[in-house]
Amino acid sequence: MVVFAAEPTRPDLVGVVKGADGAPIAGATVMMDTARVKHGHSPLCPSCYADCAKSGRTDKEGRFRIASLDPELVFNVLVTAPHHRPVQVEKVDPAKGEMRATLEPLDLAKLGRQRYVQGRVLDNKGKPLTGAVISPRWFKTDKREGLGFHDVDSLAVSDDEGKFTITAKDPLEFVSLMVRSRGLAPRVAEKLKPDEELRDISMEVGATITGRVVKDGKPVPRAQVGLVQDNRDATQFFGDQSIACDEQGRFTFYNVHGEQPYFVYGMMDSLKDKGAVPARVIQPGKTGSTLDVGDLPVIQAYTLKGRVILPEGEKVPPGIKIMLGREDAWDHQLLELPADGRFTFTGLSAEIHWLSVTLNGWSFANENASLDLYNNQLVGRIQGDIPDLRVLMAKDGTPSARRKTFAELQKTQWSQTAIKEQPLRGVP
Repeated sequence: MVVFAAEPTRPDLVGVVKGADGAPIAGATVMMDTARVKHGHSPLCPSCYADCAKSGRTDKEGRFRIASLDPELVFNVLVTAPHHRPVQVEKVDPAKGEMRATLEPLDLAKLGRQRYVQGRVLDNKGKPLTGAVISPRWFKTDKREGLGFHDVDSLAVSDDEGKFTITAKDPLEFVSLMVRSRGLAPRVAEKLKPDEELRDISMEVGATITGRVVKDGKPVPRAQVGLVQDNRDATQFFGDQSIACDEQGRFTFYNVHGEQPYFVYGMMDSLKDKGAVPARVIQPGKTGSTLDVGDLPVIQAYTLKGRVILPEGEKVPPGIKIMLGREDAWDHQLLELPADGRFTFTGLSAEIHWLSVTLNGWSFANENASLDLYNNQLVGRIQGDIPDLRVLMAKDGTPSARRKTFAELQKTQWSQTAIKEQPLRGVP
């Protein structure tokens, strides 16, 4: 007798959308934006799952249903409605019951023309694109200029005509935007102004990057691979990506904004027991092109052991974290320090790393040889096992914690670049 395992139930996502006054909103659009697996890692990008193409509309009671979703996924869901501000509901598990969303009203007439910008998103064929996600990157109002979502909307979503609106608390001079859409490369739209005509933002397919992770010439299945731009300028940075290799050790990144340098690398946590994949510089080509980076070999990894030291034998308070990150790769490890301050990081590649400790009232002491004076962290190369890195902290306000001003640093021979190129060191 042959017994077949039952297919797991594919749940429907059901829910209700209401206004700030508690009244149901009819005709709201609910879109499955991105997803992630509940356990482990996936070779698919967050928007590459088939279920991320699904959407629904609310009825007169504000209710909706999106049928037959993958039970192994958790979703980020976008909710939009005319004359309302969109919202994103995160970590939605359809199997855990009803989703609720509340939308705030949006009345542009009350805002005044200088407090919002508008645009239209077009796909790679020049047609209006529905469901593109728009977020601010840099803005300038009559009061301040910079990053952050407190002064401008954190989110806009293009409607059926591809149109969107971003509003601000104060009169705007301009706002630069990041635009993302499923199956297309992200892009930056620079300096939209309130008084300009409707700005058309054209999207492209982007480039594809593929490769394979191997150890001793054999594929490494389920290794996690990361990808990040070399340019970390906040106005142009698209963020990092990470996906898992398939059973043949292959990985593929789709819809990459090409024609600029990126780093591709193995993620530390997924390779600790096997070794390390150092960051490699690559440059994808024009939209529609494919770059095969070949094999990324897993090589020897190193271990860093050390101790965070407080003066006069003080113990480290509970709950204090220490973080080790990679200079080029967007990858880090985070540990909680015990009372004696001892720590161990494994799976490290031969690269520049930085070390950070967040301890209120304390800073890295000036005596640490690898102190980065700009960023209050230690930075340097790891070129082999480090058996005992002694990291000295100093109480804020003491001479050992005082930092030189930028003007003072200019008068010295101190160089951030030179510090990075030296081995990672603390105090003797």
